[in-house]
Amino acid sequence: AVAAVLRLGSLLQRTGGGRADLDAAVRRLGVLPILEAFHENPQRLTLVQDLGLFTTEALRSLGIHTISENGSESAWRQEAARAVHRQAMLRRWSSWNEAQGPGSFAWLAYDLSSQFEQFRCDGEVVGRAPKSPTVSEELFPSLEQDKRPDHAERRALMLLAEKLLQGFSEGGCDCIEVRGVLMLYTPFPPETASIFAMLQFLQLFPWVEMHVAYDDAVDLSRPGAVERIRCAHKELKVEALNGNHGKS
Repeated sequence: AVAAVLRLGSLLQRTGGGRADLDAAVRRLGVLPILEAFHENPQRLTLVQDLGLFTTEALRSLGIHTISENGSESAWRQEAARAVHRQAMLRRWSSWNEAQGPGSFAWLAYDLSSQFEQFRCDGEVVGRAPKSPTVSEELFPSLEQDKRPDHAERRALMLLAEKLLQGFSEGGCDCIEVRGVLMLYTPFPPETASIFAMLQFLQLFPWVEMHVAYDDAVDLSRPGAVERIRCAHKELKVEALNGNHGKS
């Protein structure tokens, strides 16, 4: 029922024809219960796979900064989008039939520091993968009914958390204080499980400032472009063969 309410609310926002009483009902029956569930009852999040047009509101309610497409910080968002597209094209060659959608890829960059060392990354792309037991799995418990492969956003944050905690264990200190900025980009609106992972990361590292940017279902496959690459490659091979025959 909650998922249906959120879909209705997203539809009303897209069409711009929402009535005040319907908007109020959507917020009371759908939006507010889900926003409260992030803190009070995470298992309720399994009822909703995505938040539609309420995704940005959910992120901001958790203290996460969101970046608009034309905002002053859009430069890193554009670079992230290009990096994700390059990685998606490379992965497509090795896994041609792999479905792409929310959670397929995430781009992560950060400039962080703890009592022990600096952690910096100008940008790396992480892809979706099957769940596997890791040290950070206990710190990032997935939603009980979420048995799908790990979303890229969750994987990226788990890998970074492991790196930060490794420095903590080697430092021999009773507590770790990580400060700095983290930037996360995904070509699709993050689903509820991914947003929950962002909250878990911030609960572990509350002094980190997280910025998130996402696009609305970017087509990462571009089959026409891939076919053109194939054709061009084939033509080059034919020309090379013709050249060799001419020499013989």
